[in-house]
Amino acid sequence: MKKIYLTLVALVGIALTSCTNDEIADTSPVNNPEQETPIAFGSLSKGFTRADYTKADAAAKLNYKFVVSAKKGSTTASTSSNITFNNYSVEYTENTAHTSESNVANWEYVGKTRTQHAINAGITSQTIKYWDYSAPQYDFIAWSTGTKTAIYSGTPTSGQVLVSSVNPNATSTGAYTFTGKAEDLSECYISDLMTVKKDQYGSDPVTMTFRQLGIKVRIGFYETVPGYSVKNVKFYTKGGLLTKTEGVLDAGQIVSNATIFSAGADIYKEGTYTIKFPTVDTPTSEDNNQAHVTFSPKDGVAQTTTVDFGTVNYTTREQGEKTLGNAYLGRTSKKASFAGNAAKNYYTIYLPNETGANLNLRVDFTLESIDGGGEIIEVKNAKAQVPSIYTQWKPGFAYTYLFKISDKTNGRTGVYDPTQSDDATVNSDPAGLYPITFDAVVVNAEDNEQTQETITTVMTPSITTYQKKSTVVNANEYTANGNDIFVTVNEDNDLVTLTGKAALYRIPSDKTEADVIDALQIQDDYPAAGTIKGRNGLVLTAATQVSSASDIDAANKYALTNSVEFGADGNAISVSTDQSLRFSPASNTTYAFVYTKKNSTGTTDKYEVVTKAAGDDVTKLYRNFNLTEVTGDAKSGWTYMSKNSSGVLTTETAFIGQGVNNVYTRSGEEGSYTYTLATGYAATGTTYYYTLDGGSTYIAAHNVNYADFGSSLFVETSPGSGTYISNPDTAPQDGTAYYYYDTDNNKYIYCVILPQQVNGWYRYQYTPSDKYACMSGEKALAGHGYYDKYTMNNGEYYTKIIKVQ
Repeated sequence: MKKIYLTLVALVGIALTSCTNDEIADTSPVNNPEQETPIAFGSLSKGFTRADYTKADAAAKLNYKFVVSAKKGSTTASTSSNITFNNYSVEYTENTAHTSESNVANWEYVGKTRTQHAINAGITSQTIKYWDYSAPQYDFIAWSTGTKTAIYSGTPTSGQVLVSSVNPNATSTGAYTFTGKAEDLSECYISDLMTVKKDQYGSDPVTMTFRQLGIKVRIGFYETVPGYSVKNVKFYTKGGLLTKTEGVLDAGQIVSNATIFSAGADIYKEGTYTIKFPTVDTPTSEDNNQAHVTFSPKDGVAQTTTVDFGTVNYTTREQGEKTLGNAYLGRTSKKASFAGNAAKNYYTIYLPNETGANLNLRVDFTLESIDGGGEIIEVKNAKAQVPSIYTQWKPGFAYTYLFKISDKTNGRTGVYDPTQSDDATVNSDPAGLYPITFDAVVVNAEDNEQTQETITTVMTPSITTYQKKSTVVNANEYTANGNDIFVTVNEDNDLVTLTGKAALYRIPSDKTEADVIDALQIQDDYPAAGTIKGRNGLVLTAATQVSSASDIDAANKYALTNSVEFGADGNAISVSTDQSLRFSPASNTTYAFVYTKKNSTGTTDKYEVVTKAAGDDVTKLYRNFNLTEVTGDAKSGWTYMSKNSSGVLTTETAFIGQGVNNVYTRSGEEGSYTYTLATGYAATGTTYYYTLDGGSTYIAAHNVNYADFGSSLFVETSPGSGTYISNPDTAPQDGTAYYYYDTDNNKYIYCVILPQQVNGWYRYQYTPSDKYACMSGEKALAGHGYYDKYTMNNGEYYTKIIKVQ
């Protein structure tokens, strides 16, 4: 099953801004290697939303100043002599374009005050720079602290940011650092690296594209609880009480402001950001030249575990419901109630964390019925989690997290005291009702408002196939040319050992990799031997693994080996033990190679309704009624099932025994017996008594087993007549007295009909929420639901379809 994953797309690689787009420069210098061409700068600032800031607007964001360094030469050239613009200051002044050779877009560096880095010790002034046509390219890096004061040594105080020198030769390990407090760091700007190739020298100003170091986050809530509205949400500021060992949660740690928390100190307050460029001058990569950040906390300064978004902005009830003011959560995701300041579109500024952390939401809230009756249900300790994969906060992005309160299970509606441990008597009421679920993520990128992209859980491993003399590899098709096919898996730049992780299957030719993954994730409980059957109907027929390549004598066998014969370049590839899978393909056959990255950690049962007619065989299906085998007397209130002569289960209402309200049971010792009027129904093993003279004499009734009920019994022609005729009934009738003729004493004795025995029968209980396996040979009953059962595996599977002509 494909898993949904958020891609936090970084800013598009920086490009030179042409005069047409920039609308700044009126003329462009001639790109002529024979003349000296000065280097000039421009700027562009990316906002959190679609708006890009240019010209004076961009300059204002940067407080009209940025610092730049560059290196010239190839990406591998790393010497101090190839550094140029060594931490130069570049400053913006309106209406100064073309007042010097180095200023074509109101940005000037010549003669400006240089920064105070030690690396600049030998630089006495900032002079004009010309393109060096002996260098194949230049790589530019820039930064700005905006309205904050940049310092170059010492310890920053409020309003200051300590900035290191920029080293363009250390792009992968850390080109420069920012150090300071969160409120100051979040307003700094970083640029992506700008590569200018030789054929671009002098054509346009070098336009640096900046994005703010800080990120924006907001959270919203809505509810879908039928018949109720949600109000008075209270937020926990730490986990607490998830298990008995977590200790006691203080009552003061439940607050009104919308708060989410992490297990560790993952919300940054003060420390150092290192700016890196992992991928430089690789145009085919989406990450090309893009800046990334890593954080190091300041020693002795504790980071925080909580994110406080402020007060929840509740709404009124929707139309058609009783209006009770504006104290309720929205009822749909489009009308979610956000926390925070509406003037700021509910966003709160925080520092980026590209690693991410699981963020937890834990709340108490009140349900109020929407029928106007004022019914209240208090729900406590409801929980949800935003997985770390959705909290990898990158600079310059805005994140929206939505939470939904629904009518499932989670939270408590009974007595709950957060200051007590979970096993305390005061918290003995069970949990169960209305969870909060993580519902959606919306990311506002700098260049595309409300962008959301999905990928699989991790980068798909590279699965490569090889075959000697193959001519149609590019179409993933091979020929049955007598040569084996080899498969390898590359993960994290290394070949993986396939033992216990790889398998080969035959599948229909029209199926896709997505079909295969779906079938692996949701499997039929009863596939044919040697197959996997998915709920989507796909059947994967397993090939047999053999111990060595010499045992591959048929197309349904494969082996794990330590070599690949004839790789992509025709040469053999030596790999480690079991890093290659080898098989002999059959013509006109489609194979699925399956790599299991992560085995199932648990399973979930899934059921689908199957239409069956009464009497159909339902072996290997499931039903929504329980059958428990029983013995002994039939009992009142129970429904029974038994098999008829054809083996079909039939619903039975078993005879539960004659009513005994007119007979007695006896207790005590001989000579002092006590007789008590019986109640209910006759029970096997009990002797009953009746009296003909008002209690002076008690006579033991004759017990008749239900199975023996028949024509040997008698009934009176009319009550008290003393005249008897043979029993006309095929089964005991309520209110009818039956008699047994005692031939030894020549008289009729009152009979008690004992209950029907249900040995070998089944007790029938309808349980619509539960599913039970049908018995072998069981036949369908009319009016009942039957189900196919599937198992959903929580593993990670990757597959490649291999078609053979």
